[in-house]
Formats: sequence, structure tokens, C-alpha cells
Amino acid sequence: MDKKVIALVIVLVLVMGTAVLIGFTNSASTGYGIFDTVAKIFNLGKGKPPKVTSNASCYVVPNPANINSPTIIGGSGFPASRTGGYSITGSGGTAMGFLVFDKTGSFSTQSQAVWLGNNNVYVASSTKPQVTATCTFQVI
Repeated sequence: MDKKVIALVIVLVLVMGTAVLIGFTNSASTGYGIFDTVAKIFNLGKGKPPKVTSNASCYVVPNPANINSPTIIGGSGFPASRTGGYSITGSGGTAMGFLVFDKTGSFSTQSQAVWLGNNNVYVASSTKPQVTATCTFQVI
């Protein structure tokens, strides 16, 4: 099995395990548990995600970023007051995280510039139809 896939599975298991341990298996505000949210974000077990035309976009600042420095990942054009997730793929693997879009459909979250070179960011809503955006940033 590819090292990137193994790392992704380990991160996913750790995130889900932590959520269970601290009691986030069911969200009163949305009615979706953490497992449903992960499945929706990454379209697990459902073939191809539906194609959606949207104005969603994302960005990373600073760009370029110095290695091991903090970065901000942000975006807009997503469903208001909903959840989503992001992945960052670079030379060292893939990292993932969860997001909450504000009442305008925007988000901002802190990350870390850990992989030298080009890094790709993929952001997806947990809604149907799924709204996605991609952006890139350079780590020097």
C-alpha cells in the first residue's frame, strides 16, 4: 500500500477516534454525527461525487510560505452555516481537517507549511450537491 494512503488512513482513524473519545459522535445543531460528516466530505462508498458549478474559491497566505511557518487557509462561496473539510497534499503526504462555514459561506483556518515545494489544497462542503474548490501554495 502507498505510504500516502497509509498516512491518510492513520490521520482519519486518529481524528475519528479522538472525536469519539471526546463525545462528538452526534451534533445537535445539524443532526449529523462525525462519521456521517466524514463520509459526506470524502464521498465514501458512493462512486463519483455530483458535478457542481459554483463560485467557491480558496486561498493560502502567505504564499510562498516558509517551511514550518503558520499559514491561513481561507475561502468563500460555500453553503452558509454548514460543515466541510479540507486536505493539503504535498511532497510529504496529505493532511486533513474539518471546517465550519460561517453565515456568509466563508471560512478561515490555521495550518502549517510542512512540505517543501508545491502544495495543493482541496476544500469540500458536506452538502449535496457538494461544493468544492482547489488552490495551491508554495513552501520554501
